[in-house]
Amino acid sequence: LGQIALSATDMALALNRYLCTAVLPLVTECAPLFAGTEPFASLIDSLLHTVYRLSKGCCVTKAQRDVIEQCLLAVCGNLRPSMMMNTYKKAGVSRFHV
Repeated sequence: LGQIALSATDMALALNRYLCTAVLPLVTECAPLFAGTEPFASLIDSLLHTVYRLSKGCCVTKAQRDVIEQCLLAVCGNLRPSMMMNTYKKAGVSRFHV
């Protein structure tokens, strides 16, 4: 979804719309359930990195970015800081490659 040729297709736009109107609000609502999930650190890391990458898509609207931001803040607010170290590293690397 991050590539210009693919991201402008109807399927990609519909998928972005679905994720930002149905899936991410549900994840945001259930964010307190992420507390104490240390045994699943790699899965949580993948979730956070995928949601973060979604925000970097070229066809994501401001409203969709806001939903993504709320989701990331809600999930990260319920995690221990040590669980987010890999995510911080990946986010820092992607900032310099944009």
